[in-house]
Amino acid sequence: MRAVLGRCAYATRARKSGAAWLKTAAFSSAGNLGTKRGPNSASGIDADPFQTIDFAEIDLRTRYRILCGAILPRPIAWISTVDSEGVNNVAPLSFFMPVTSDPPSLAFSLTTKKDGSLKDTLQNLKSNRQFVVNHVTSECFMAMYETSKEFDPTVDEFGMAKLTPIASKLVAPSRIAEAPIHMECELIDTMPVGNIKNYGSSTLVVGRVLVTHVQDKYLEERSDGAKAVRTQDMETVARLGGLEYGTIGNRWTLEQDTNWNEKHW
Repeated sequence: MRAVLGRCAYATRARKSGAAWLKTAAFSSAGNLGTKRGPNSASGIDADPFQTIDFAEIDLRTRYRILCGAILPRPIAWISTVDSEGVNNVAPLSFFMPVTSDPPSLAFSLTTKKDGSLKDTLQNLKSNRQFVVNHVTSECFMAMYETSKEFDPTVDEFGMAKLTPIASKLVAPSRIAEAPIHMECELIDTMPVGNIKNYGSSTLVVGRVLVTHVQDKYLEERSDGAKAVRTQDMETVARLGGLEYGTIGNRWTLEQDTNWNEKHW
């Protein structure tokens, strides 16, 4: 099944008898491509080139696809945790971002499983409040993708994906040797978003970064004395829409006499 943008919310809706399904279309007629309206006061154009999507009227799969297609590229947090029995869990997540520099923190969300249960990663970090975020590059992409599968909690995912564990300095979960950067973290807080028992809802996780390990070849010292990651030398992988992934292609550096980042950081 596939969504037909601008005509119906989702193929299952189109099965309603007659033209009744048209009344439940998720996209307003005023927003359809080519629909004529009065001159746009802001731009002076005669037709609105945008389709309006009401998230209250579309199904879960379409919401997910629109969100993920609109917010990209998304970095991947390859998270390693360990349970009370010492079993290693590894999971890649692409709803992920930095939060603050003081304290150094990051956040990601973990969706509820289809059966309404919590993912092993969430259960582990709630139990011992520790995790490691590992950086994903093209060199370790296939191993990362292998760990995106669902496994029984008793399966050691380091062994399953043929990953090499490195003992962390301050937390119990191991780091992934194949990843060029590791961030050892402790849990700050979690917050459910939506009905946590429903598939599609998530738990927001905020963690404090305690220490970061960067391979020597990817670390440099800038002219102001601060250390930085040599991002231009890494083929960092990002999640795009659906099963699409990519690395950073064209990039440019702004050179100005007064640069906000240089002035403040």
